[in-house]
This record gives sequence, C-alpha cells and structure tokens, in this order.
Amino acid sequence: SSGINAEYGGTKKTQLGCWKDSPTDHAFSKRVSAKILAKYAPGGDGTYTSKDFYMQCRYAIRYSLGFLYNGYKLFAIQTGKDGKKQCWTGKNAEKTYKKYGRTRGCSLYGGINKNRVFSF
Repeated sequence: SSGINAEYGGTKKTQLGCWKDSPTDHAFSKRVSAKILAKYAPGGDGTYTSKDFYMQCRYAIRYSLGFLYNGYKLFAIQTGKDGKKQCWTGKNAEKTYKKYGRTRGCSLYGGINKNRVFSF
C-alpha cells in the first residue's frame, strides 16, 4: 500500500498505517525525549494541543536529529498507558516497523502498544 496522503498543517504527510508494538522491544529504536519535543512545541514553552503533536514530532526529528542525513526515514506516534503521546523514530525503521504486524484501532496518535507510522 502506498499510504494515505493528507494535508496537515500545510505539509503533506504519508501515513503507513497502524502497527503493533511491544512494550519491551519496540519496533522503533529511539524515543524522542520530552526535552527535545518541548523545544518544538508552539511557542517553545513545552505545551501543545493534540493536533500540533504530529508537527511537533516531525520537526523535532527533522531538526534535532538531522533525520534523512542520519538514516531516519520514518517516525511513529504512540499513546502510552498514561495517555501521553510519544514520538518514536529509528535508523532503518523502514525495515523494523512491521515487526509485530498490522493492527486496527489507532487514532492519529496510535494507541497503547500501537504505532501510527508516517514517512517524511
């Protein structure tokens, strides 16, 4: 599948679907820290609304990790048991994101042990 394309916040995003994850052996190897995410929140004060999280995650990886130059081609959003959104990426994630198979029931922000996967 080529993914679902949609306009979001003035940029085009490609969704690669909803994929299972493991709480102990994640399909994406790097979780973007809250400190890095806070730098990319609207206003830079560490706060954001739900609809901004996609852009916040994308920009944090793009600008703090040098994404494509360092092998980061995909990212995922997952919602933890605490209800907080998480931003994930990893080198070679295009080879690991399908590790646990496809699943259903993701919101735009994934779910508990569910990744909503996007390409840059």
